[in-house]
Amino acid sequence: MDIRLSAPGLFLYLKDGLFGGRCAALEILEEETRRRAHELWENEGRPEGRDLEFWLRAERELHRGGP
Repeated sequence: MDIRLSAPGLFLYLKDGLFGGRCAALEILEEETRRRAHELWENEGRPEGRDLEFWLRAERELHRGGP
């Protein structure tokens, strides 16, 4: 299986890059999303109950390449 993933500041190409049943490229993208969502949450004053909002915002930003 060949996997190609590009995101802002990231281009990853894996051939047979599966670890523990999960694709390493997807794990990297998930970690980038987690970091950005946390940053957004902190910038908004760490409000409670809005985790999904920040996660989705981070995904949109990473998908399109910016805020």
